[in-house]
Amino acid sequence: MNTPIASTNSEGRVIPDRFKFIGIKSIYILLCIYFVANQFNHTTTFMEIGFYGSLLIFIPLLVTRRVRIDMSFPLSYPMLSFLGIAILGAFFALNKENTIHDIYAHFIRYMFLWMFLSISLTQKDKIERLLALITVSTTIFCLYSIINQYYVHHNGINSRFLTGVHYLTTSAISIHTSFGCAISLYMIQNSKSRSIKALFITTLAILTIATILTQTRCGIAAVIACYAIFVILNKKGVLSVAMVLTMLAALIASPAAKRFTHDITGNVRILHALLCLDIIKDYPVTGIGFGQNTFLYNLDLEKYRTETMAKYPSLPYTKKPLMHPHNIFADMAIKTGLPGLAVFITILTITAKIIIRLIKNSDTRKLAFVPAVSLSSFIIIGMFEQTLQHTYEAIYSLSFALVYILWVQLKEANSDIVNT
Repeated sequence: MNTPIASTNSEGRVIPDRFKFIGIKSIYILLCIYFVANQFNHTTTFMEIGFYGSLLIFIPLLVTRRVRIDMSFPLSYPMLSFLGIAILGAFFALNKENTIHDIYAHFIRYMFLWMFLSISLTQKDKIERLLALITVSTTIFCLYSIINQYYVHHNGINSRFLTGVHYLTTSAISIHTSFGCAISLYMIQNSKSRSIKALFITTLAILTIATILTQTRCGIAAVIACYAIFVILNKKGVLSVAMVLTMLAALIASPAAKRFTHDITGNVRILHALLCLDIIKDYPVTGIGFGQNTFLYNLDLEKYRTETMAKYPSLPYTKKPLMHPHNIFADMAIKTGLPGLAVFITILTITAKIIIRLIKNSDTRKLAFVPAVSLSSFIIIGMFEQTLQHTYEAIYSLSFALVYILWVQLKEANSDIVNT
């Protein structure tokens, strides 16, 4: 994956590359700061220090060829193709300024974050420490928010968790909790320390409870998928089966249970999906542009809403159009057109294929469980919610980095995964 930390002179003596060693170590520390701050509000300064500090160190390392990214990675060219489509679409975007800004802010930035992670997480203990930090910080955030909402502000248990938190939606917080659940299960399974196991059993319980309290069907489904994947990969684990049964029992006993018995034909998102389909028909090739705000502020959504309601008068809808497509595939088609959607689906398909092969290999099977859950959560929650926000995109970058690191590990072991 990278050039060696040390080289040898003509006499065969080892000469350590101190600049590379210190640089990668510094990037790792900065990334730890970045991810600990990721789910908390008013921590932008720490995240910017973590990101741009890593960038300032990464560029000299890359220019001097002390680190490199293996471009034979199966996702390299699909990712660059998607970037090319997004840039080309900027010429036809309804809001060029917003599109150009968000191509960097929501894509290029996280490609760099993926590279920082890929070159710094070169050892298993580094990966596990970062994953542990993320899980503990997510758990602290959820525990604080639960106490604040239900004890300090005396909200009833029927109120949905995190309602009114503008930077984390009630639904998409499950991107964090499902990822934390996956890491907790990984740590419980692989740690030999009883205290570490106890810690992550606690984080698993808190994150599961937090997810159930959101009363969000797609979020709960994502965490159930996390448990299900764990059971499938550990068929003989009595503990894994007990965990799933416990979660299902907690779900049935919670206010969230009634959310699964509602008649979905009364959901306003059915008509909203038809509205999105009409937008795709109007912008099939280039889309409206990659800008996050273009959908809300540069389309005449009221016109689309009126026309769609006239075509389907029996379907319910809100007084005002929803702010986002609320479906990741519709979102990509609207922003980048059908060509962009095709490349996006290709990226997801290739990622799934790599993860499946990683799971089949005994050396990478256990850790591959984490990005497998992340991918499934992204698809499940993304089918119904807006999941392209900074705090979630950082998780996606880490997941892709784990896939890359494990792929390189198998490539160096002469695995056939390179033929994906």
